[in-house]
Amino acid sequence: MVVIILFLFLSLLGSALFFNNKRVISISILFFFITDGFQIIPLDWMEMGNMKDFAILQSLLIFSVLVIKDKSIISMKLSRVNLGLILFFICLFVIWCVNVAILKVPLKETLISMRTVVLLIAFFFFQKLSEKEILSVKSILLFITTIQCFLFIFQIILQEQILNGFFGGGFTNIGDFKYLRCYNIPYLLPYFFFQVYFTDLVSGKLKTFLRILFLITLLLPMHRAWVLSLFIVSCYGIFLKVNSQKKFLKYMLILAVFLSPAAGFLINKFLFSQKTINDINSIASGSFDDFDYNLDGSSTLFYRFAHLYERLCYISEEKVTLLFGGGWMSENSDLARDLNFFITIYDSEKDINYMVLTPDIAWSMMFFRLGVFGVIVYMFFYGALIWYFYKWRKNLDFAIGTHLFLIFTIFTSFTSIELFTFWPMLLPALDYALSLRHDLKKHSLSAKL
Repeated sequence: MVVIILFLFLSLLGSALFFNNKRVISISILFFFITDGFQIIPLDWMEMGNMKDFAILQSLLIFSVLVIKDKSIISMKLSRVNLGLILFFICLFVIWCVNVAILKVPLKETLISMRTVVLLIAFFFFQKLSEKEILSVKSILLFITTIQCFLFIFQIILQEQILNGFFGGGFTNIGDFKYLRCYNIPYLLPYFFFQVYFTDLVSGKLKTFLRILFLITLLLPMHRAWVLSLFIVSCYGIFLKVNSQKKFLKYMLILAVFLSPAAGFLINKFLFSQKTINDINSIASGSFDDFDYNLDGSSTLFYRFAHLYERLCYISEEKVTLLFGGGWMSENSDLARDLNFFITIYDSEKDINYMVLTPDIAWSMMFFRLGVFGVIVYMFFYGALIWYFYKWRKNLDFAIGTHLFLIFTIFTSFTSIELFTFWPMLLPALDYALSLRHDLKKHSLSAKL
């Protein structure tokens, strides 16, 4: 109880600081909550749940005060990104009405199940930050992410959990070297990986050091889909960066020579391992009804597509659920238990069979919660954001890194849920606000001339 009161006070303090010219500290507090105390606060010892609830509270308070005090936040420039986000919020309201009026999901459960989407209002109040403030926040978060990378590596060496997140991924080996796989990589690392590799966020020896550190941290979990996605998106990033087919082929040749000593290991480990082949054969056969979690639980690729297939079949049974999703009920409710899905995850500690939630694939939950209508509108907003940073890639240095991060999140959405947790969008939201500052500065300069 004391911890909750402390964090509540910190959330209120962060809200107040935003309006007292202490916005860097305010937004840093916001990211502290979003990243579960920068993944360092021992949540289990404190018997704490999701710290993101305090970030939601802080976001709501800041946005609400801005709406009351500063009408410009309502009449701001209606870009395609802003329009996409507004349409998504309208879409969510319609889906919420369907949940309450037609699907009969209790009001409290609807608010609890989809509360993290509130974090997207940061796209609006981040636009009140100055360029200097945004760069200061990013510098702080980069420093914290760097420290987290060291802690991540230390926990593998010590075989003891240090960072919050899923720790026990079993052991893997590279040749004769065997080590513990951990999946609790720093939350903000994927974003900063592309910024360090493809932008001038840092320079000199520090840039080289961070590139090596970040790459090692991302590769250590030996997550097949993440490694493959990282490679594909990086190749695409190199193509955009060099802006020349000849130079691109030159860089690819250098990369091929660099990777050739490890090529055999990577191919056997990720592409043609017996586990991968079995998963692909199972998916190709379409035998999802034969899935047995006790027997096939290690076949993660097969599990993900089977999970998605079962949810799509369910919402397709009625026009209402096909368009607006199966419902925003909570996992421990009677409505969730009545779903009686076959492909689920059982949590022995909480004694809950998760009918909707899964840490393995975002699309399964997106279609179930939002329906086809909601997914289309959400992806319109997301696509507008990707296209926005693509257009800015030559004018703003950070844009290409943000563009690549958003694409990487799409690639990994079949093996993780970040696309549907919404909080990873907040770093691109900072860059979006920064780009608007540059645009405003450019127009001001043109007016003077």
